[in-house]
Amino acid sequence: EYRVTGSGAPTVTVKLSPRAGVAYVSPDGRRDMYYGGDDGAQYTVTPTGGRFFLFGKADGESGDDGAIELETYASPQANKKSDVQNGVLTAGTESVKYQPTDTREALRVKNGTKQALRLYWSGSIESVDWVNRSGALTQSVKDGGKLTGESGILLINYNAGTGKIRLCKDDNNLSAQNACRWGEPVGKKDSVPVIKEISRVTMAHGTNLFVVELSEPTHVSISAATPAAAMVATDDKINYYQEFWENLRWDIPLPAGKHVVGIKPLTSGSLFGIPLTVGLYPILRLTEEKPLLAQLMATQNRLAKFELSKKNNVGIGLSTQGQAVEAALLDTKGKEIAYGSQIFKELDKGAYYVLLSMPSGSTQNGVSATVRLFGQNNPPADPPAERINGIIKDGGSESAEARASR
Repeated sequence: EYRVTGSGAPTVTVKLSPRAGVAYVSPDGRRDMYYGGDDGAQYTVTPTGGRFFLFGKADGESGDDGAIELETYASPQANKKSDVQNGVLTAGTESVKYQPTDTREALRVKNGTKQALRLYWSGSIESVDWVNRSGALTQSVKDGGKLTGESGILLINYNAGTGKIRLCKDDNNLSAQNACRWGEPVGKKDSVPVIKEISRVTMAHGTNLFVVELSEPTHVSISAATPAAAMVATDDKINYYQEFWENLRWDIPLPAGKHVVGIKPLTSGSLFGIPLTVGLYPILRLTEEKPLLAQLMATQNRLAKFELSKKNNVGIGLSTQGQAVEAALLDTKGKEIAYGSQIFKELDKGAYYVLLSMPSGSTQNGVSATVRLFGQNNPPADPPAERINGIIKDGGSESAEARASR
């Protein structure tokens, strides 16, 4: 038996050998169980006091019974007010935690009987499993996935680093989901700076807001050398939300009009003094009949749009003259669908974008890249007469030349 005092809020790392386990009894009498399974396991718990009971293998079995390590460490989120009360996560709340090593954490979820939830996770979190109140296990719940059942337990697998997990009500409304993930009101756009051209600004503490005014559909590029969360709101609805755990680099197609752009820290850090670059560029056009030839500078990405009149298999090919250029296929919200110099994907009817960029750290300027699109138009059942005549003519010319060379 191990007793934990309520002072200091220590982090308890529980390392278990195969088939060993631990029972944690909180001061209010609630009990949680942690098992080592067949291969052993490691969990991280932040108790408010209470006791741990270690139980091992049956008598006569070989190997260690298990081990408990009590470890208190400073967290980058030490000054951040946690949304999680008494180890319970509810709709509209989040947990942001730093883990010094790869570990596993169990987090309780409390939910209403008629309320559906969506789970969002990012950062150092590798995977999340869900055990509902009935004991049914759903493994590897995807980011943005639904949680079934009234209440239950999240089993969160962390890599070393900072991970973030958030619950939102599932009301089938994208802007409401984004607002939940952003976590605060959009704010009054009348009192924030307005950007109408390529700009470089210095960010302040807390949430940074500015307005982008566009006279036509525009490729908006936002970049800063820091991790951050970013959103774009139009008419007080957050239509775009994205998290960047390395450096902020967001390329999105925005329609004409006024848009509020928000940037804020992902954790308890500050963006004070960090420069932010906002680029406004024309959106290029890409069709199957006309390949795109683009010139790229070291710090400038290019965005090209193409449309499909119906669902089809599409191929995108990228070629350069010995220089490395990266390509990504995006949807209308700027979310990446596929990546690579050659992309083959079945796409639904609608608009899509190809994002061209230089590798991180590249200093080369004036690099040219050609993008070819296949599958936008279905080929005809029979080749046109002009094409057949051209093929015959070309074949005849080649044969004559070949004969002349012999």
